[in-house]
Amino acid sequence: FKENLTLFCNNQSAINLPKNPIFCARIKHIEVDYPFIKEIFISENITADYIHTSN
Repeated sequence: FKENLTLFCNNQSAINLPKNPIFCARIKHIEVDYPFIKEIFISENITADYIHTSN
């Protein structure tokens, strides 16, 4: 991406996954795409912010 992108999400676990990668059986399907996602978040092209469901 040429510009920074803010992703609003109501799932705090999804927001924290790239920051603290704890793999378990429940998220093993994410492991395939995870390196790409982690690279984008580390490069700070995408930031994820929590937004409450009612908003």
